[in-house]
Amino acid sequence: VAIYFLGFLIPSLRGLATGKWWFLVGSILVSVAGVALGALHLSFHGSDIKTKVKKTTGLVLLVIGLTGSVHFFLTPSAAPAQTANLEDAMAEAKEKERPVIMDFWAIHCLPCIQMDKETFAHPEVKKLIDQRFKFVKIDCSKDTKKVRALRKKYKAIQLPTIIILSPDGKVLRRLKGFTGPDKMLKTLKTIQSKDITKPNK
Repeated sequence: VAIYFLGFLIPSLRGLATGKWWFLVGSILVSVAGVALGALHLSFHGSDIKTKVKKTTGLVLLVIGLTGSVHFFLTPSAAPAQTANLEDAMAEAKEKERPVIMDFWAIHCLPCIQMDKETFAHPEVKKLIDQRFKFVKIDCSKDTKKVRALRKKYKAIQLPTIIILSPDGKVLRRLKGFTGPDKMLKTLKTIQSKDITKPNK
């Protein structure tokens, strides 16, 4: 639990992880090595320097391995191609005449993490987004003035909230809360070229 919440305090820890199985296996092996060195059975109390060094090294390896294992389950194995920010996404959308998907999320939002793992990493969803949409994630982990303005403008009070915009910025679809891959595919497939200039409120 402590390692899970550590990811909130140091978000860069999650950036080091990957959702690939080799990463989980490696993390488990590092944890096992830490235990073998004495992370659990050795003691700092009344021990010589050599034992304390082994204990310290074992603890470090154990924490690294456990951190990797936890963040493996929080990290999607794949993700749609993302545009860095909303301004760039809208500019590219106008140029290529593609709708924009805005994903309002936060690192502390478990349904957001679940959507990254199950919905956006789904092969069909990812493929469709990459082919027909521009995708941008709005990080609401920090309540900045810019984030507050965007959430107010697009009425993204609940997290996650998915807003699909036409190239000219009109709201076409709005999804609140966790949305599974089947519903997401169905929604994305309803966005046809004829809908781009006709918003659905």
